[in-house]
Amino acid sequence: MFFLKRRVQISIIVFIGVVLRLICIPFFQGVDADGTSRILIAERLIDSPEFFTHGVWLPLHHYLNAFAILLSGEHIISPVLVNILLASFTAIPIFYFSEREFSYKGAWLAALLFVLSPVFFRNSFHALSGVPYAFFIAWSLNWLSLSLKLKSVKYAVLSGLMITIASGIRYESWLVIALFTLVYCIKKSWSLMGFFWLVAMIFPSFWMIGN
Repeated sequence: MFFLKRRVQISIIVFIGVVLRLICIPFFQGVDADGTSRILIAERLIDSPEFFTHGVWLPLHHYLNAFAILLSGEHIISPVLVNILLASFTAIPIFYFSEREFSYKGAWLAALLFVLSPVFFRNSFHALSGVPYAFFIAWSLNWLSLSLKLKSVKYAVLSGLMITIASGIRYESWLVIALFTLVYCIKKSWSLMGFFWLVAMIFPSFWMIGN
């Protein structure tokens, strides 16, 4: 019963995040130059598929936007819908992490406040990389926490996988890899740190070699 109640609460938070954003879509105006540039890059990818091995902007967000546009055949709302879903579903790892590290009572509030925070809410309506970056960082943080609690290699690898995806979206993730590695060091979980770091460094290593 406790498990069902928890899942219902998470579902409600995700539902609120999606519905409120969908209500606001008619008032959305895409005026962000960065977002517009990313859509243009995604459209070019569809016309001339390319595998990025180097560059200034990281490539994984371009692939995500291109996939959304290719799937829908529409280049304005489809990247926004992807961000709306990712922003709302970020509530799930935030909830589980907050419950595990702090309290069950505060977990739903932390998840709700994060999903509805003004900056995060606004960025959901632009084809920017901040929302998918936050989604994968949140999952990495949640699984890092779980790996330490259960002494689980599987969750350390999953944490590394999520953050290496994030590191292909925004460079800030590269610093977060160092911070998460430091957490494992502080906890003296050397084997977990090794598995996490090896997976987390897959994309940064690929990108540094390519450049």
